[in-house]
Amino acid sequence: MLRFENETNDTALERFYEYYDYRVDYGKWEDLATLIEEHAHNGMSLTPRMLSELMSIKVNLAGLDPLAVNVYHDKILSDRVRKIAKTAGQRLLAVSSGKLEESIEQILADVDIANEQRGTSMDLPTHSAVGMKMFRERADDLASGRPRVSFPWSMLNDAIPFIYDDDLILLSGMSKTGKSSAAHQMALYNASKIHVLYFHNEDNPLKIFLRRIAQYQLARDPNPLMHGGPEEIGTLNYRTLLSTDIKTDELMAQVERENAFVLRHIGNRLTYVYCPGWTAEQITSEWRKQKRQGTVDLVIIDYLNKIETYSKAKTLGTMAGGMEYNVELFKREAGRKGSMTPCVVVQQENEDGTVRDTRSSYIKSQVHISFSRDMESDGMQLTGRLKILRANDGMTGNWEARFYPPYMIWIA
Repeated sequence: MLRFENETNDTALERFYEYYDYRVDYGKWEDLATLIEEHAHNGMSLTPRMLSELMSIKVNLAGLDPLAVNVYHDKILSDRVRKIAKTAGQRLLAVSSGKLEESIEQILADVDIANEQRGTSMDLPTHSAVGMKMFRERADDLASGRPRVSFPWSMLNDAIPFIYDDDLILLSGMSKTGKSSAAHQMALYNASKIHVLYFHNEDNPLKIFLRRIAQYQLARDPNPLMHGGPEEIGTLNYRTLLSTDIKTDELMAQVERENAFVLRHIGNRLTYVYCPGWTAEQITSEWRKQKRQGTVDLVIIDYLNKIETYSKAKTLGTMAGGMEYNVELFKREAGRKGSMTPCVVVQQENEDGTVRDTRSSYIKSQVHISFSRDMESDGMQLTGRLKILRANDGMTGNWEARFYPPYMIWIA
C-alpha cells in the first residue's frame, strides 16, 4: 500500500522506517510498521482487508497513497536541512566569539557529510571523509575512557577488544547450564557504565531481584578469584535469599543494604522488560519505544527459545524458519540506520552443541559465546568452559570456567 510504482516491499519498508521511525508518536503506525516488516520479509504486500483482519482498524487509503507520503517526506527533509544549518550556524558564531576552537572548514565539511548521509550513495572522497570522522570519534571515545559494551570476563575482552554498535552477540548453552545467569551477569556488569535494556522470558520480578542482589558485587569484578573468591566478597548468596528464615531482622537489614548498594552503582541504567509469550515484533516495538524515551546502549534478549514463534512457523513452514526470522529481525534492529544498538541474544543448544534453530543464529551473529559444564555420572558439575566460537574482528578460543550456583554467576 505504501509502495511507489515499481518499488519492492523491502525498499518501501526501509523508506517507511527511515522517515517515520523516532520522529513522530505514531501509535497505530508502529503496529503497521511491524506488519509491513513481516510481510516484506515473506515477499507479500498488505491490503486494506488484511489490515482489517490483522489489526481491527480501518485504513484511510487517501492518507497512505504515494503522493501523500512523498509530501510528508519533503517536509521531513526540509526540517532536517534547517536543523543542520542551525547547528552549523551556532558553531560558526561560537568560533567567531572565541568560545570554540574549531576550523570553519571542518564545520562546512560536517554539513556536507550530514547532507550526504541522508542518501545511500557516496562518492569516494565523501565516503573517506565520513569514515575518517567516525574513526576520530572512536579514537576520542577510547582515549577518553568513555564506557562501551564489554564482557564481565577479562579474557573475552582481550580476545574481542571492540564490540561494534550494530553487533549481534549470541550466548548459548545446554539446558540448565547457566545461560540466563551469564546474560544477567553481563547486563549488571554493563549497567554500571551504560544503559541496558533487558528482556527476560522465564524469570519473574522477584527472581530477578534476588538474582541481582546475589550477583552484583561479583558481576562488577572481572577477576573475583584473584580477590579472594566469592565466599569472601561479602555479597548475599542466592540460597540465603531463598532460606526459610528470611524474616530475621538481621537478614532483612542486609538485603536492604545490598539493594541500596546496587541502586547507587547502577542507578537507572538497567531497565527490565518481562516478556513471556511476546513475539519478536512486540520486543522490537518495545525496543524502539525505549530508545525514543531515553538512552539504550545495549539490548539483551533472554532468550530466543521462549519467544512466541508458532505463528511464524505456520507461515514459514518450520519452527527453525520462524526462529531464523526472529534472529534476522533482531539483527536488523541492532543495525538500524541512525540508531544502532548492540544486541545480546540467548539461545539453547542441542546435545551435539548446535543451536536450536539449526545454526541460523550462529551464522547471523558477529560474536558467539558458548557456556558448557562438565558432566559426570552424578550429573552436571560446577566446572566447565567458556568458548568463543565466532568473533567479529577478534579471536576464537576456550577457557576453563566455573559456575557458582549460590551466586548464580560464571567466573573464568
